[in-house]
Amino acid sequence: MPLSSAIGSIHYVDCGECVSLLKARSRYREHGDEAGVQRINDDLAAHCAKRHVR
Repeated sequence: MPLSSAIGSIHYVDCGECVSLLKARSRYREHGDEAGVQRINDDLAAHCAKRHVR
């Protein structure tokens, strides 16, 4: 699944948990739930900090 970063480059995500969080974020965005989007962003940042930062 492509993930656009804040600087505009595209990264491809193959982590199942990241993909799940990104899909959830998309659903919140589709429904206009900005609080939900922010919760998912926070969860995604926490997950990536633990699992993907080198």
